[in-house]
Amino acid sequence: MRLSIPRFYALLILSISTVCGHAAAAGSQSGADDANAPRALPPLKAPPVGSANFNSAVDTISPLTTNEILDLRKRVDSARRAAATYPGVPPKPVISTTTVDLSPGSTPPIVRVSNQGAAVSLVDITGAPWDILEVNNLAKRSFEVKQPAKDVPTITITAMGDYVEGNVAIFLKGLPIPVMLRMVAGQRETDYRLDLRIPRRGPNAIDPVAGTPSINLPANYLQTLLDGIDTPNAKPIRVEHAPPGTRAWIVGGNVVLRTTLFLNNPAYQATIAAADGTRVYELAPTPVATLSENGALRNIYLDLE
Repeated sequence: MRLSIPRFYALLILSISTVCGHAAAAGSQSGADDANAPRALPPLKAPPVGSANFNSAVDTISPLTTNEILDLRKRVDSARRAAATYPGVPPKPVISTTTVDLSPGSTPPIVRVSNQGAAVSLVDITGAPWDILEVNNLAKRSFEVKQPAKDVPTITITAMGDYVEGNVAIFLKGLPIPVMLRMVAGQRETDYRLDLRIPRRGPNAIDPVAGTPSINLPANYLQTLLDGIDTPNAKPIRVEHAPPGTRAWIVGGNVVLRTTLFLNNPAYQATIAAADGTRVYELAPTPVATLSENGALRNIYLDLE
């Protein structure tokens, strides 16, 4: 069957229209599927500075600014420094030696104590340590008294108030009476270390190298010179060939020698010693004195002119 040319063109146009309709339908279906597919969420945006939530979080975590924190730390440091500062003039720390007078009617020795504490050692007339049997603190509410080492004749005292006073009784080996010590706080000077010298030979007394030490109370100037304090009536003299720390004076026509060594020659008239081994000898004027240093003799020369 033969088709006419007009009819042929009509069928061709119909076929093309049908194909285009199917393609459009398929495209519409594909677009619908893409629209229903899951998509990634957009990134969260930080809340703007100044928003209510942000400011609330900042106030909770760090309510102060950097400058305010620095200022607060400075104020806290100033407050602590002020609390630790002594309100007046700080007491002057001293180390001294006192000879105890055990006779009736005498005044007991005094130790000046602060909240920083003091150490009190007991020695005999030769400077040897005197063993402590017992310590009785008679002012427990005002002072703390301890003997840290039982083999060492030293007690420590700490004041528990600014202006308190009290007594402590110290019992020594071989001494029939206690040594009474007066404790006083709030003074201009405080004894960091106080050596109490008992004017007797103790159980650990050192044998003299030469001469006989005096067991009487020493003159005041001997005690002062032992503490390293010059007195108005003491004239310093030069000492040659002497170990470090050796000093000499002319007092009342006699020579006073301060040294850490033993005096071998000449014989001395009086002597006192500190707990650390420092000694003061009073002897007749002489240009030469012999000291004993670890068993060896050593001559020193005194310039009396």
